[in-house]
Amino acid sequence: MSSAENLAATSVRRHVEATRHVRTLIERAISAMEQAEIARKRLHELIAERDSTRDLLKSARQDLEITMSAHVGAWRSYLRSLSEVPPGASEEVLERIANWSETLDGPDPGATSTTDAAERTRNMLSELRAAALANQHERTRALEFLISERERLLRGEILVPPTPYTRDPATRTGRDGAPLWQLIDFRPEVVDVHRAGLEAALESAGILDAWLTPDGQLLAPDTHDVVLIAGAPLDSASSLAAVLEPAIDQAQLRAATSSDATVQRMLSSIGLGEGTAENWVDTSGHWRLGVLDGSWSKQTPTFIGRGARDVARRHRIAELVIEIDLAQQRVDAGRLEVLHIEGRQHTLAEELARMPSADALRERHHAVSEARRRLADSDARTIHHERAVANLEDLARATLAARDEAAADLQLPTDPASLDAVSQAISDYAVATAGLWPRAWNLLERLSRVHDGLRELEQAESAMVERTRRADMASRAASEERGRWEGLRASIGATVEQIQREVEAISARIRTLEHEDQRLEEVRRMCANRIGRAQDSQVRLERSLSEQADRRASAIGTLERFAANGLLMAAVPDLELPTGGWSPDPAARLARRVEQALESVDEDDHTWERMRREISTLFKNLQDGMTLHGHSAILDPIDGWHVVSIAFNGQQWSPAELVALLSDEIEHRERLLNARERELLEEHLVNEIASHLQELIHDVEVQVHDMNQELLQRPTSTGMRLRFRWTPRPDGPAGLPEARARLMRQVHDAWSVDDRASVSAFLKAQIDAVRAANENGTWLEHLTEALDYRRWHHFSIERQQDGHWRAASGPAPLPLRPSDGAPTGSDGRSLRRRGR
Repeated sequence: MSSAENLAATSVRRHVEATRHVRTLIERAISAMEQAEIARKRLHELIAERDSTRDLLKSARQDLEITMSAHVGAWRSYLRSLSEVPPGASEEVLERIANWSETLDGPDPGATSTTDAAERTRNMLSELRAAALANQHERTRALEFLISERERLLRGEILVPPTPYTRDPATRTGRDGAPLWQLIDFRPEVVDVHRAGLEAALESAGILDAWLTPDGQLLAPDTHDVVLIAGAPLDSASSLAAVLEPAIDQAQLRAATSSDATVQRMLSSIGLGEGTAENWVDTSGHWRLGVLDGSWSKQTPTFIGRGARDVARRHRIAELVIEIDLAQQRVDAGRLEVLHIEGRQHTLAEELARMPSADALRERHHAVSEARRRLADSDARTIHHERAVANLEDLARATLAARDEAAADLQLPTDPASLDAVSQAISDYAVATAGLWPRAWNLLERLSRVHDGLRELEQAESAMVERTRRADMASRAASEERGRWEGLRASIGATVEQIQREVEAISARIRTLEHEDQRLEEVRRMCANRIGRAQDSQVRLERSLSEQADRRASAIGTLERFAANGLLMAAVPDLELPTGGWSPDPAARLARRVEQALESVDEDDHTWERMRREISTLFKNLQDGMTLHGHSAILDPIDGWHVVSIAFNGQQWSPAELVALLSDEIEHRERLLNARERELLEEHLVNEIASHLQELIHDVEVQVHDMNQELLQRPTSTGMRLRFRWTPRPDGPAGLPEARARLMRQVHDAWSVDDRASVSAFLKAQIDAVRAANENGTWLEHLTEALDYRRWHHFSIERQQDGHWRAASGPAPLPLRPSDGAPTGSDGRSLRRRGR
């Protein structure tokens, strides 16, 4: 049975494998033919693409030639238009550009040569600008120095002899005594020529500015100053006492410490005339001091005598007016020079910015390279695909031959439909044989199971008889035992159950009491632990309280010392310090007020470290500034804090005290300066600038009137009439209408006192406003902006409608031409000169 089944299965399997093999060969042949056809179509597409790429390469080469020509032409025009960049050899550069345009090998020669030349020009212009700025800075400093000198002289300061480089300018600050020229004056009978000669001799010899102490004694060796020491007195007729006399200014506190006797003794020890003594001076300017001999001359005395000093001060003020004007002209010329150089720099930057770019040329070269690369790729793909098509055709022919050979050997058709019919027949045969063998095997299995069931039935019947006998015996024994159990339970069951219930209740009570005992023991241990911890906390808190009290006392002491050194008041100026002692409550309230006042101040470590680093720099700046003016600043470390005090006029001041003192002084001087400014405004601005403003405003009004007359005579084609209006701005300066009415009411010579005061107040208000808005500006810039009358007015246009003039548009500020009354040309220069 099994061998027959195996033989049938093997036959079916062999026929299935044969049909499957032939089918695989048929599918391979069909696939090979399809792939060969697809490859042939793709080959035709690649050939067409290669032809298109050839055309694209030709077009890209033509565009490249056009772009190369345009690039060279652009460079030719650019090189001809250069003004700041030196073009160099233009034809040579153009030839190199043309050669480079063909290959783009290396950097752009045009850009390289132009950039190098521009860099040289830029460096030259930078050096010129730096030199011009340095020159302008020096000129501005010279102008500011002259203006500062004039302001000092106008405030009443006097000329002093120049300080020699061997003497510290601050060494005489706070020292009793005075230089000789502050202590003497010429006798009335000395003529001017002799006065000039004597002062020249004394100044040239170093006697004039030498220091005379109140007692006529020497100073410490490290003072580094020239000191007068009186020698043996000479005859009054042959000494300086014959032409000079003591004249101590009692208003100078330090000079007032000297006495006339000391000065007279000094004058008597210096000879008058050649050979009169070892140390002598002459009215001709000749002098001798020991081994030194020299002479000098000057036209007029400058330092000896109050009258001479006043005359010298007025003469110097007159000279400064001319020098300041010349210095201002030099500053203006320097500014124009800087602007000219900056204009050349802008021109250079613009020329570099419009330098022809090679981007288009690079794009064309890239397009040619890309087209050439694409053509090479297309050729390579076409050749590769031709080989692939040939290989696929060979493969198709080989698969067809293999199919035909296998079909002939296996006696199977090569047509897929016929092969499907053979496969279906084999499948039907396999199905038929597959159903036969299971049915046969099923019948054999059923016969075997019938024999096994009969044997099991006989064994079960014999076992059932034995088990029935055993069950009857067990039932009889169980009935007897149940009777005995019921008799015993009836006699003793009730007493045992009651005892068991009582035992269970007592056991439960014992367990409850044991649990309660354990709980109470745990509570006792917890209470003992808490008492111990509380005692430890009490000791620790008492110790902490003592430490806190010590720290609080230390902090109060530190705060008190901090307030005593002035730093606390500097940080919180309006703070009220405790007056009844530094007890804890007032100190705590003070600390809270300080904390509230300084709540917005950063207190992180970074800020603290930064401030510690800046303290030395800030103190150095303060010390330099104070030393420059003859004062000194001292930095004392107190309790780890840096406390600054300033020596001013022989006394130690804290910064806050010095600020208050100087603020009062500045306020006093500002009152004097404001009074002086009002006087200058009334005498100068009102008399000159106000009259000039009157003329300019009047000229503009006349011009507006003339234009309106011309518009009246020439209406538009529609008959519409227009007119100009030039009126004060509604948002103009305060007081403009009243001041303008006073300006235009009558000539300035006929103004009343009220008119002058009103106009002066208006002009001063404009100057103050501009000065407050631009504190760093010069006086000329302030006046130029403050007195620009054009900013006070605006133009508007009106049209006539229904017999009334109505606004044709909103206010439109119009630029003024020179003929519109703008202060340009000679008028502008005149206004600026008068402003100065």
